Amino acid sequence: MSEKLLLHGGTVVDPSQEMEEICDVLLENGKVVAVESSIESGDCEVWDVTGKHVLPGLIDLHVHFREPGQEGKETIAPGSRSAALGGVTTVVPMANTSPVIQKPADIRSVSYIAQDQAIVNVY
Repeated sequence: MSEKLLLHGGTVVDPSQEMEEICDVLLENGKVVAVESSIESGDCEVWDVTGKHVLPGLIDLHVHFREPGQEGKETIAPGSRSAALGGVTTVVPMANTSPVIQKPADIRSVSYIAQDQAIVNVY
């Protein structure tokens, strides 16, 4: 079943479109499907975001997830949750793990963990 969310009445800022105006934003399964001055709510959950800004997600090019090897400091699951709470939608972990990720199998392993546990994009 499709999950629909309507953000109603916020100030949408989209630098790629040179846009800053009050609009509704319709999301379906977490993806933006429409940005218009007024969208009928239909069967959507509606959040009134009047007086708030709706912005593109941020990208953090310097995160320390420390997985593998130093999981006591930070791992992908809680690190990605923290990123999301701060408005970050994409992260790039630093290559300072111990042991160092250097073999294709190591990369695949961390990639599988990220696919399973991360709630933001991990590159």
